[in-house]
Amino acid sequence: VHEQADNNNSMHGHRAELSSFQLRFCYPSKVRNCTIINTGRTVQINVGKQDQCTLTVRDQTYTLQQFHFHTPAEHTLNGHQSEMEMHLVHSDEHGALAVLGLIFSHSERYTRPKLQLSTSRAHLLLTPHEQHSTLSLPPTIAETGETDDGDDDGECGTDSEWESPDDHGDDKQLRAGQRTTPKKQKQKQNDFLAQFFEELPAQKTLHEIALSKPISFDYLFETACEEFKKSVVSNEIDADMQLFEYIGSLTTPPYTEGVQWLVSKRKHFISSEQLHQLSACWRHENNARPTQQQFGRTISLRSNSTLSLNPQ
Repeated sequence: VHEQADNNNSMHGHRAELSSFQLRFCYPSKVRNCTIINTGRTVQINVGKQDQCTLTVRDQTYTLQQFHFHTPAEHTLNGHQSEMEMHLVHSDEHGALAVLGLIFSHSERYTRPKLQLSTSRAHLLLTPHEQHSTLSLPPTIAETGETDDGDDDGECGTDSEWESPDDHGDDKQLRAGQRTTPKKQKQKQNDFLAQFFEELPAQKTLHEIALSKPISFDYLFETACEEFKKSVVSNEIDADMQLFEYIGSLTTPPYTEGVQWLVSKRKHFISSEQLHQLSACWRHENNARPTQQQFGRTISLRSNSTLSLNPQ
């Protein structure tokens, strides 16, 4: 990945011993009363204080304030810059910041979320007799090299359109020489972004606009992990979410230093349609800070985190 300001946005992490510094996310299943605004430079979704989406790292707890987008991405993975990056900005009571960065690309494989994490919330609340269990998520096609010849419920292709016969039922017979007209299916969309993309303000707005529906971050956490291990004893889930971690700065003025950065190693899918719709909100201009040198910063690779379950 690359760091931020001195954001050496190219990240090559080394594995450091971080087990003594547990990373814990505590997000409710549904985040309500969010608002959206187009600043002219990005689209920002503000999160209400009552939602209490928290991130705890190095014994410090931060609360999610807002998330916004950059095109192209501001971090690079192994020197490669992807098309988009989303920043979830958290702050503590003293104003210190922790930012979770998630990188998106339309070249990634689309993964249909099975919402097993959401199911785990219910199971942990409804089955106290169960002590431990494991939920395994299938790896992406890009990792296995396999192709998806099955149904539409698991892994699907990259950002392209699928065609299917114009089927009107088994009772319709094809006459000799008759051709069917292929019908294009709707392009796959990133499920997390699809929750609010219909409400993106196309132009700069003077005021915040209330979103009509709550947002679930379970889509993001699930597609960022391969396996969850849940415990009803602690009411928590251990997730193998790999994150680059370093102390950097904001990527926008005043470029405040001392920011705790966490950047997901796994990239997320975004369709070209969604990418175009998003960047059109700031006239397809580049709103990413140029990559910076590392300047001796230490970038560590964290291999797991804990999700504290909140049923709300």
